[in-house]
Amino acid sequence: MGANIEILLRSVKKWNEARALNPFLVADFNGANFQGADLNGANLELANLQGANLHGADLSGSNFRWANLIGSNLSGTNLKASKLEDARLNEVSFRDANLTNASLRVSDLRNADFSAAILIGSDFSGADLVGAILKGAIMERVNMSGADLRGIDFSNINLKYANLSATDLRNAVLKGANLYGANLSYTDLSEADLSCADLSEADLKCAYLGETTLREVIFGDTIVQI
Repeated sequence: MGANIEILLRSVKKWNEARALNPFLVADFNGANFQGADLNGANLELANLQGANLHGADLSGSNFRWANLIGSNLSGTNLKASKLEDARLNEVSFRDANLTNASLRVSDLRNADFSAAILIGSDFSGADLVGAILKGAIMERVNMSGADLRGIDFSNINLKYANLSATDLRNAVLKGANLYGANLSYTDLSEADLSCADLSEADLKCAYLGETTLREVIFGDTIVQI
C-alpha cells in the first residue's frame, strides 16, 4: 500500500497513467491518511478507502465509482463535479464538504452525515439515504429522483427546484422546508410532516399524501393531481 500511496500523492497524473496501463493496479488505501491532499481528478474507481481520512482534501473531478469509503472522513473536502456513483458511502462524514454538481447516483449513503454540506446541483438519483443527516445542507436543484429518503429530517432545508420525483419520503420531516418549484410527482409522502413548508409552484402530481401533515403549508400555483 505504501508505494502506491506515494505515487498517488506525488503525482495524480502519473497515478492515473499507471492505472490506465494496468487496470489491476492495487488501490487498497484502507485507513490511509490523505488529510489536506491534492487529489484533483484522481482515478480511484473501485478503490478501497474504508476508514480513510480525507479531511480537507481537494477531490474535485475525482472518480470514486464503485469505491468502498465506508466510515471514511470526507469532511471539509472539495468534491465538486466528482463521481461517486454506485459507491459504498454508508456512515461517511461529508460535514462542510462541497459536492456541487457531484454524482452519487445509486450509492449506499445510509447514515452518512451531510451537515452544512453544499449539495447544489448534485445527483442522488436512486441512492439509499436512510438515516442520513442533512442539517444545514444547501440543496438547491438537487436531483434525488427515485431515492430512498424514508424518515429523513429536511427541516428548514432549501430544496428549491429540487427533483424529488418518485422518491420514498414516508415519515420524512420537511417542516419549514423551501420546496419552491420542486418536483414531487409520484412521490410517497405518507405520514410525512410538511408543516409550514413552501410548496409554491411545486409539482405534486400523483403524489401519495396519506396521513401527511400539511399544517400552514404555502400553496401558490402548486400542481396537485390525483
